[in-house]
Amino acid sequence: MKYNIFPVLFCLLFSAASFAQSADVNTASTNYTTYMSLEKHIKKTESLDKAKEAIDDAIETIKEKQAAGDTKLKAKLVAKGFHYYGAIYAEIAVIENHAANEGAADIALEAVKASMEADEKDTYKDQNLKVLDFVRALYYNGGISAFQAKEYDKGLESFKTSLKITELINGVSDQAVVDTSAIVMSAYCAQNAQQYDDAIQYYEKAVELDYDDENMYLSLNQLYNVKEEGEKAKAILEAGKKRYGPEKFMIAEINSLLKEDKNDEAVALMQEAVSNDAYSKNASLLFALGAAYENLEVENNKEKALEYYMKALDLEPDLFDAIYNTGALYYNMAVANITAANELPLNKQKEYDGLKKEAEVNFNKALPYFDKALEVKSDDLNTLIALKEIHAQLGDMTKSKEYKERYEALQDGNE
Repeated sequence: MKYNIFPVLFCLLFSAASFAQSADVNTASTNYTTYMSLEKHIKKTESLDKAKEAIDDAIETIKEKQAAGDTKLKAKLVAKGFHYYGAIYAEIAVIENHAANEGAADIALEAVKASMEADEKDTYKDQNLKVLDFVRALYYNGGISAFQAKEYDKGLESFKTSLKITELINGVSDQAVVDTSAIVMSAYCAQNAQQYDDAIQYYEKAVELDYDDENMYLSLNQLYNVKEEGEKAKAILEAGKKRYGPEKFMIAEINSLLKEDKNDEAVALMQEAVSNDAYSKNASLLFALGAAYENLEVENNKEKALEYYMKALDLEPDLFDAIYNTGALYYNMAVANITAANELPLNKQKEYDGLKKEAEVNFNKALPYFDKALEVKSDDLNTLIALKEIHAQLGDMTKSKEYKERYEALQDGNE
């Protein structure tokens, strides 16, 4: 008789384990429902924590049985267990101070995938789709937060996951959603993270979807030029001009002409641009015109550059690039004066003195712009170097030493 008892005991133990496992899922379900219907709105998490504890135990058992190849593990229980595992962790993912918050969205996503795979009769299909869409929103919002914090790599990964979830939802439902917002934000993050291949892919997708923003075309033009794909850069520029008109693409076209050494055409277009209302009151664009002129080997290019830098600063006095470039232009003129003076023969003392005096004048012109640049951006190393050199050239070694020490302290801090 004792021999026959063992199988019966084994069956009883197995049944008890299965019952406990099912009971844990039911406990999780009950507490999750209580949280969603009552406690969530008053920001209590007691029921959610009970649901988490129960579902963690249930999933641990399910995973053990799966690893052991237990053929008696019911697919319906697996689907239900992982559904609630996903739903519970999705809620935890939005509670920032919850102890299990970190990685909760990832757990939720993988749990719902596991539920859908086990759900042979689509019993939890609708519920799983709701959780998936909730998790998709979590990743999208996480991408927005990362972008605003300038954590562009992190933002890109969040938006990529959001897009993958959208594809998953489309694949198991009757929907055909295209999340253009996530596509565009992926492009922005990728470009800022200097992941140019990804950026091009997402900008191209946005253009393909007829996303209404000329910046899609301008950014693609810029990125194609970075990748040295000149023909594609020209083609997207022409497509943008055709859709939005040539005025919005003048700066891009100017840069394209300069890249091709078509300086006369570039200058003509610059002059047309500054007479256009769309550009005449845009400080950044006026600065860009000044920078373009400064790099041109044409008559009076420096005077033209200064003219546009001044116009930019009239509109936006704290525009760092315009302030810095103005100082740098005078600084470089002073350096050119000194270089020319040093190349003179010894019998040209008068010319030498004249060039040295001119250099001093240009250093003094540069000085207030670099002072202002440092006021706007106190940690800019190039500005500190310029100030150190200018004060040395003007004979103020105390000031020069002060800027040298500030530069070295910042450089040490950046290492």
